[in-house]
Amino acid sequence: MKNIKFNLIPELDYANIPLPAKRYLPDWYKKLKPLKEDLPKSGGSLLSHISKNKSAKKCVPFMDTFTSGYILETWCDLEVMEKVDEIGNHDFEINWIDMDWVPIQERIQTEGLVVPEGYYKRKVSLQTPFFIKTPPGYSVIISQPFNRFDLPFLALTGIVDTDVHPMFPGNFPLFVKKGSNGIIPKGTPLIQILPFKRDSWSSTRDSNLQKEGLLSKRSGFSVVSDWYRNNAWSKKTYE
Repeated sequence: MKNIKFNLIPELDYANIPLPAKRYLPDWYKKLKPLKEDLPKSGGSLLSHISKNKSAKKCVPFMDTFTSGYILETWCDLEVMEKVDEIGNHDFEINWIDMDWVPIQERIQTEGLVVPEGYYKRKVSLQTPFFIKTPPGYSVIISQPFNRFDLPFLALTGIVDTDVHPMFPGNFPLFVKKGSNGIIPKGTPLIQILPFKRDSWSSTRDSNLQKEGLLSKRSGFSVVSDWYRNNAWSKKTYE
């Protein structure tokens, strides 16, 4: 098993280092049932019912996005306060408990970046408080927690080589979601960190891949559920 090393700045010795992402499953995902509707007690085709009623809880690639890598959480309570000027423009302030480390600052290096729909136009930066070191040949993807559009912040994505020298504290651009007024509690997921091995790649068009892919598709369609989990998926472990 490979080892990724984390630490925080001295001011945040009390806070959690990035922890395995599987600890941060969203409540809405936990509440999902594998089938949108319960199996009928009598009558009707069970095969048809299962095939038509599978929810996202049955999708293993979707599950992997929530359980892979590590999550940096907010290390203190934050407060977002919306402001509207006299001509109706919306802006915001972010406040936090008075601490030695300023978590959010203005962002000025992202001119020309398109603002996603539903987020304030003004950009801010997360002042990253961590150090990261990976084994030789490994880098990290740092991103918005995958498929977490319910969160109040939207982090951009970066790839950092963290094996020769550790990643050290810096800044990371964020968008703030409109309507996020109120307290954002300590422990809210901020960014996801996914280590990966660097390789040199080339791309080709493989005439045999179509046949291989169609055979896999037919095999997958021969069972009502769990073909991918049982035949193609590899378990990932992050501790």
